Parts: sequence; C-alpha cells; structure tokens
Amino acid sequence: MNFRPFYYLTALVLIFIANGQDIHFTNFSAFPLNLSPSYTGFFDEDYRCGGGYRQQWRTVPVNYRTLSVWGDMNIKTLFADDNKYLSVGVLLNNDRAGDLRYGATQFMVPLAFHFKPDSAWHFSAGTATGLMQTGFDAARMTTDQQFDGYYHNPSLPAGEQFQFNSFYSFLWNLGAGVRYEGHKNHAFMIHLAAHQPHNPKVSFQEKRLNYIDPRLTVVPSYTFLSSNSKANFQAEMLMQFQGKYKEFIPKFGTQYFLQTLTNQSLLFHVSSRLRDALMLHGAYTYKSWYAGISYDLNLSRFRIATSGRGAWEIFVIKTFRSAYVPLIRKKPCPVFM
Repeated sequence: MNFRPFYYLTALVLIFIANGQDIHFTNFSAFPLNLSPSYTGFFDEDYRCGGGYRQQWRTVPVNYRTLSVWGDMNIKTLFADDNKYLSVGVLLNNDRAGDLRYGATQFMVPLAFHFKPDSAWHFSAGTATGLMQTGFDAARMTTDQQFDGYYHNPSLPAGEQFQFNSFYSFLWNLGAGVRYEGHKNHAFMIHLAAHQPHNPKVSFQEKRLNYIDPRLTVVPSYTFLSSNSKANFQAEMLMQFQGKYKEFIPKFGTQYFLQTLTNQSLLFHVSSRLRDALMLHGAYTYKSWYAGISYDLNLSRFRIATSGRGAWEIFVIKTFRSAYVPLIRKKPCPVFM
C-alpha cells in the first residue's frame, strides 16, 4: 500500500507556520466544523447535526459561556463516479464573557470536496466563509461616575464614550484532511486548517485598528481496533498556533462496545492542556446518537481564584441516512425480439 499521500499531507503541517485566543472546546472532536472545513461531510451517513454548550470559570466575575450548533450533509449525486462527492454545512457559534457580555457570534458555511480512490483512503479539501459580530452590552457597564454620594445610581451616565459597541468581520478558513484504514486493526487520520489567513480587522475605534492573527490547526488521530471487536483504543491531539500563542491538547481513551449490533458503547477519555488543565471525558453512543460530557480541572495558578474549578461541557450528535435513489447517468435501451 502506498503511504506517500499521507506523508505529503503530514509534511504540510511542518511547512505551515501560522500566528488572541479563539472559540475552543475541550471535546474538540465533537465540534468538527470548528476545527477544519475539511471535516464537512467526513462521515459515512448522509446528514449530520450536532451542538454543545460550555461554561468556564463560573465562580469568577469574568466567566465564559460558549454555544455551538452545526450541521452538514453529503451530496453524492453530482458526479458520475461514486468515489467523489461534495458536502455542505452550516455553523453557528456564540461566545460571551463577563458582566458586559463581551463576545462574538459567528455564522459560517463550510464546503468540502471528497475523494475516495479505494476502501482504504479518504481525502477531503474544503473552505468556509462567513461573518462574525463582535461586541458588548454597554448598558450593563457601571462606573464610579454613577455614584451619587450615597449609592450607585444606574440612571446616571457612565461617562464612557464609544463610537460603536459592535462590529462585523469577514471570516474565511481553508482545510484539508486524509484518513487511512488499510490495516485491519489500525486507522490513521489527520486534518489541518488555516483560519483567518486574510487577517480580518477587529476594532471598536476606526482610527485604531487591530487584526486577528491567522491560526493553524492540526488534528492527528489514531485508532487501534481490537481483534475481539469489543474495545477500541483512541489517541488524538489538537495543536494550534496563533501569533505568539501555542496550544497542545493530547487526548487518550477507549471505546467499549456494550452491543455492536446497535452501536451501543461507552467512551472514556483523558486529555490535558499542558500546565493548565486536566480534562475528563465520558460519552455514550446508541445507533446514530452520540452524546458526551467533560469537565476541566484547573491546574494553573488561576486555580486560587477558581478554587480549582474549571469548565464543564456537554454535546450531542445525530447522523441520518436517506433512502435516495442514485441518479441514472445512462439509460439502457430495451432489446426487442
């Protein structure tokens, strides 16, 4: 079996060097469209939808709340060859932090092309475009100028002037991925993406411009399939590079099948954001449903303020298979006797 395509894609990871923080989830593999547009349609069924919610640092004033809803579908009737197809999806993210509810709302439409030359290889390449609204609620702001001599009076002016408290940015991502399942007990996969390579502008003041640094995301994964089909060993890693910031999250775990006929299984994983948090994951699958929960244990110096508490997160994913009739490209001529 020729491994060259897999090696070439891995080499691209070493060539790319991309440069704040972005929306992220501990269960990163449960939010594939946030990782790379190449994940769009990267599944066996025809339709898929999912969503999740994350709450971080609830015990401190500047806590984070993140909601993500997404869906994608495979369009397999556009090409004469069954080994080629297109996929399209939608992605909606909402992230809020602090008393002023500062944050962003993102809406994106990813599109991907898939090529499966044989049963072992699966290649994909995609792009995603959309808009992001960034802003805060100025009405929730309180200042010392609202003190009337006795108590805080919210009806008094805060004394802060803003040209505007929200703005829009154009978003654009690129991605590519490959999966290899040529061995009976081994499966390899890697996806990468370049987020915001065009450096979108983000600023609340027209004369003082800031830009979002490009972000490179790399997600390699490996699955060992046991010979008795009762359990799988899984390992994956999220690597992100943005400006001077780097993030590495290794994740290891197992999937134990309670009943293979109905795809009923339990999943347990442990991951770590180095020198920052230890994450515990649990999930359950049944037929075409996949749901899970995770909790982050804070290990950084900030644990003094959070009392060691980090973040909790939940997600659910559902896949569907349609009973479509393949488009007939050629109509045979009946034979008359």
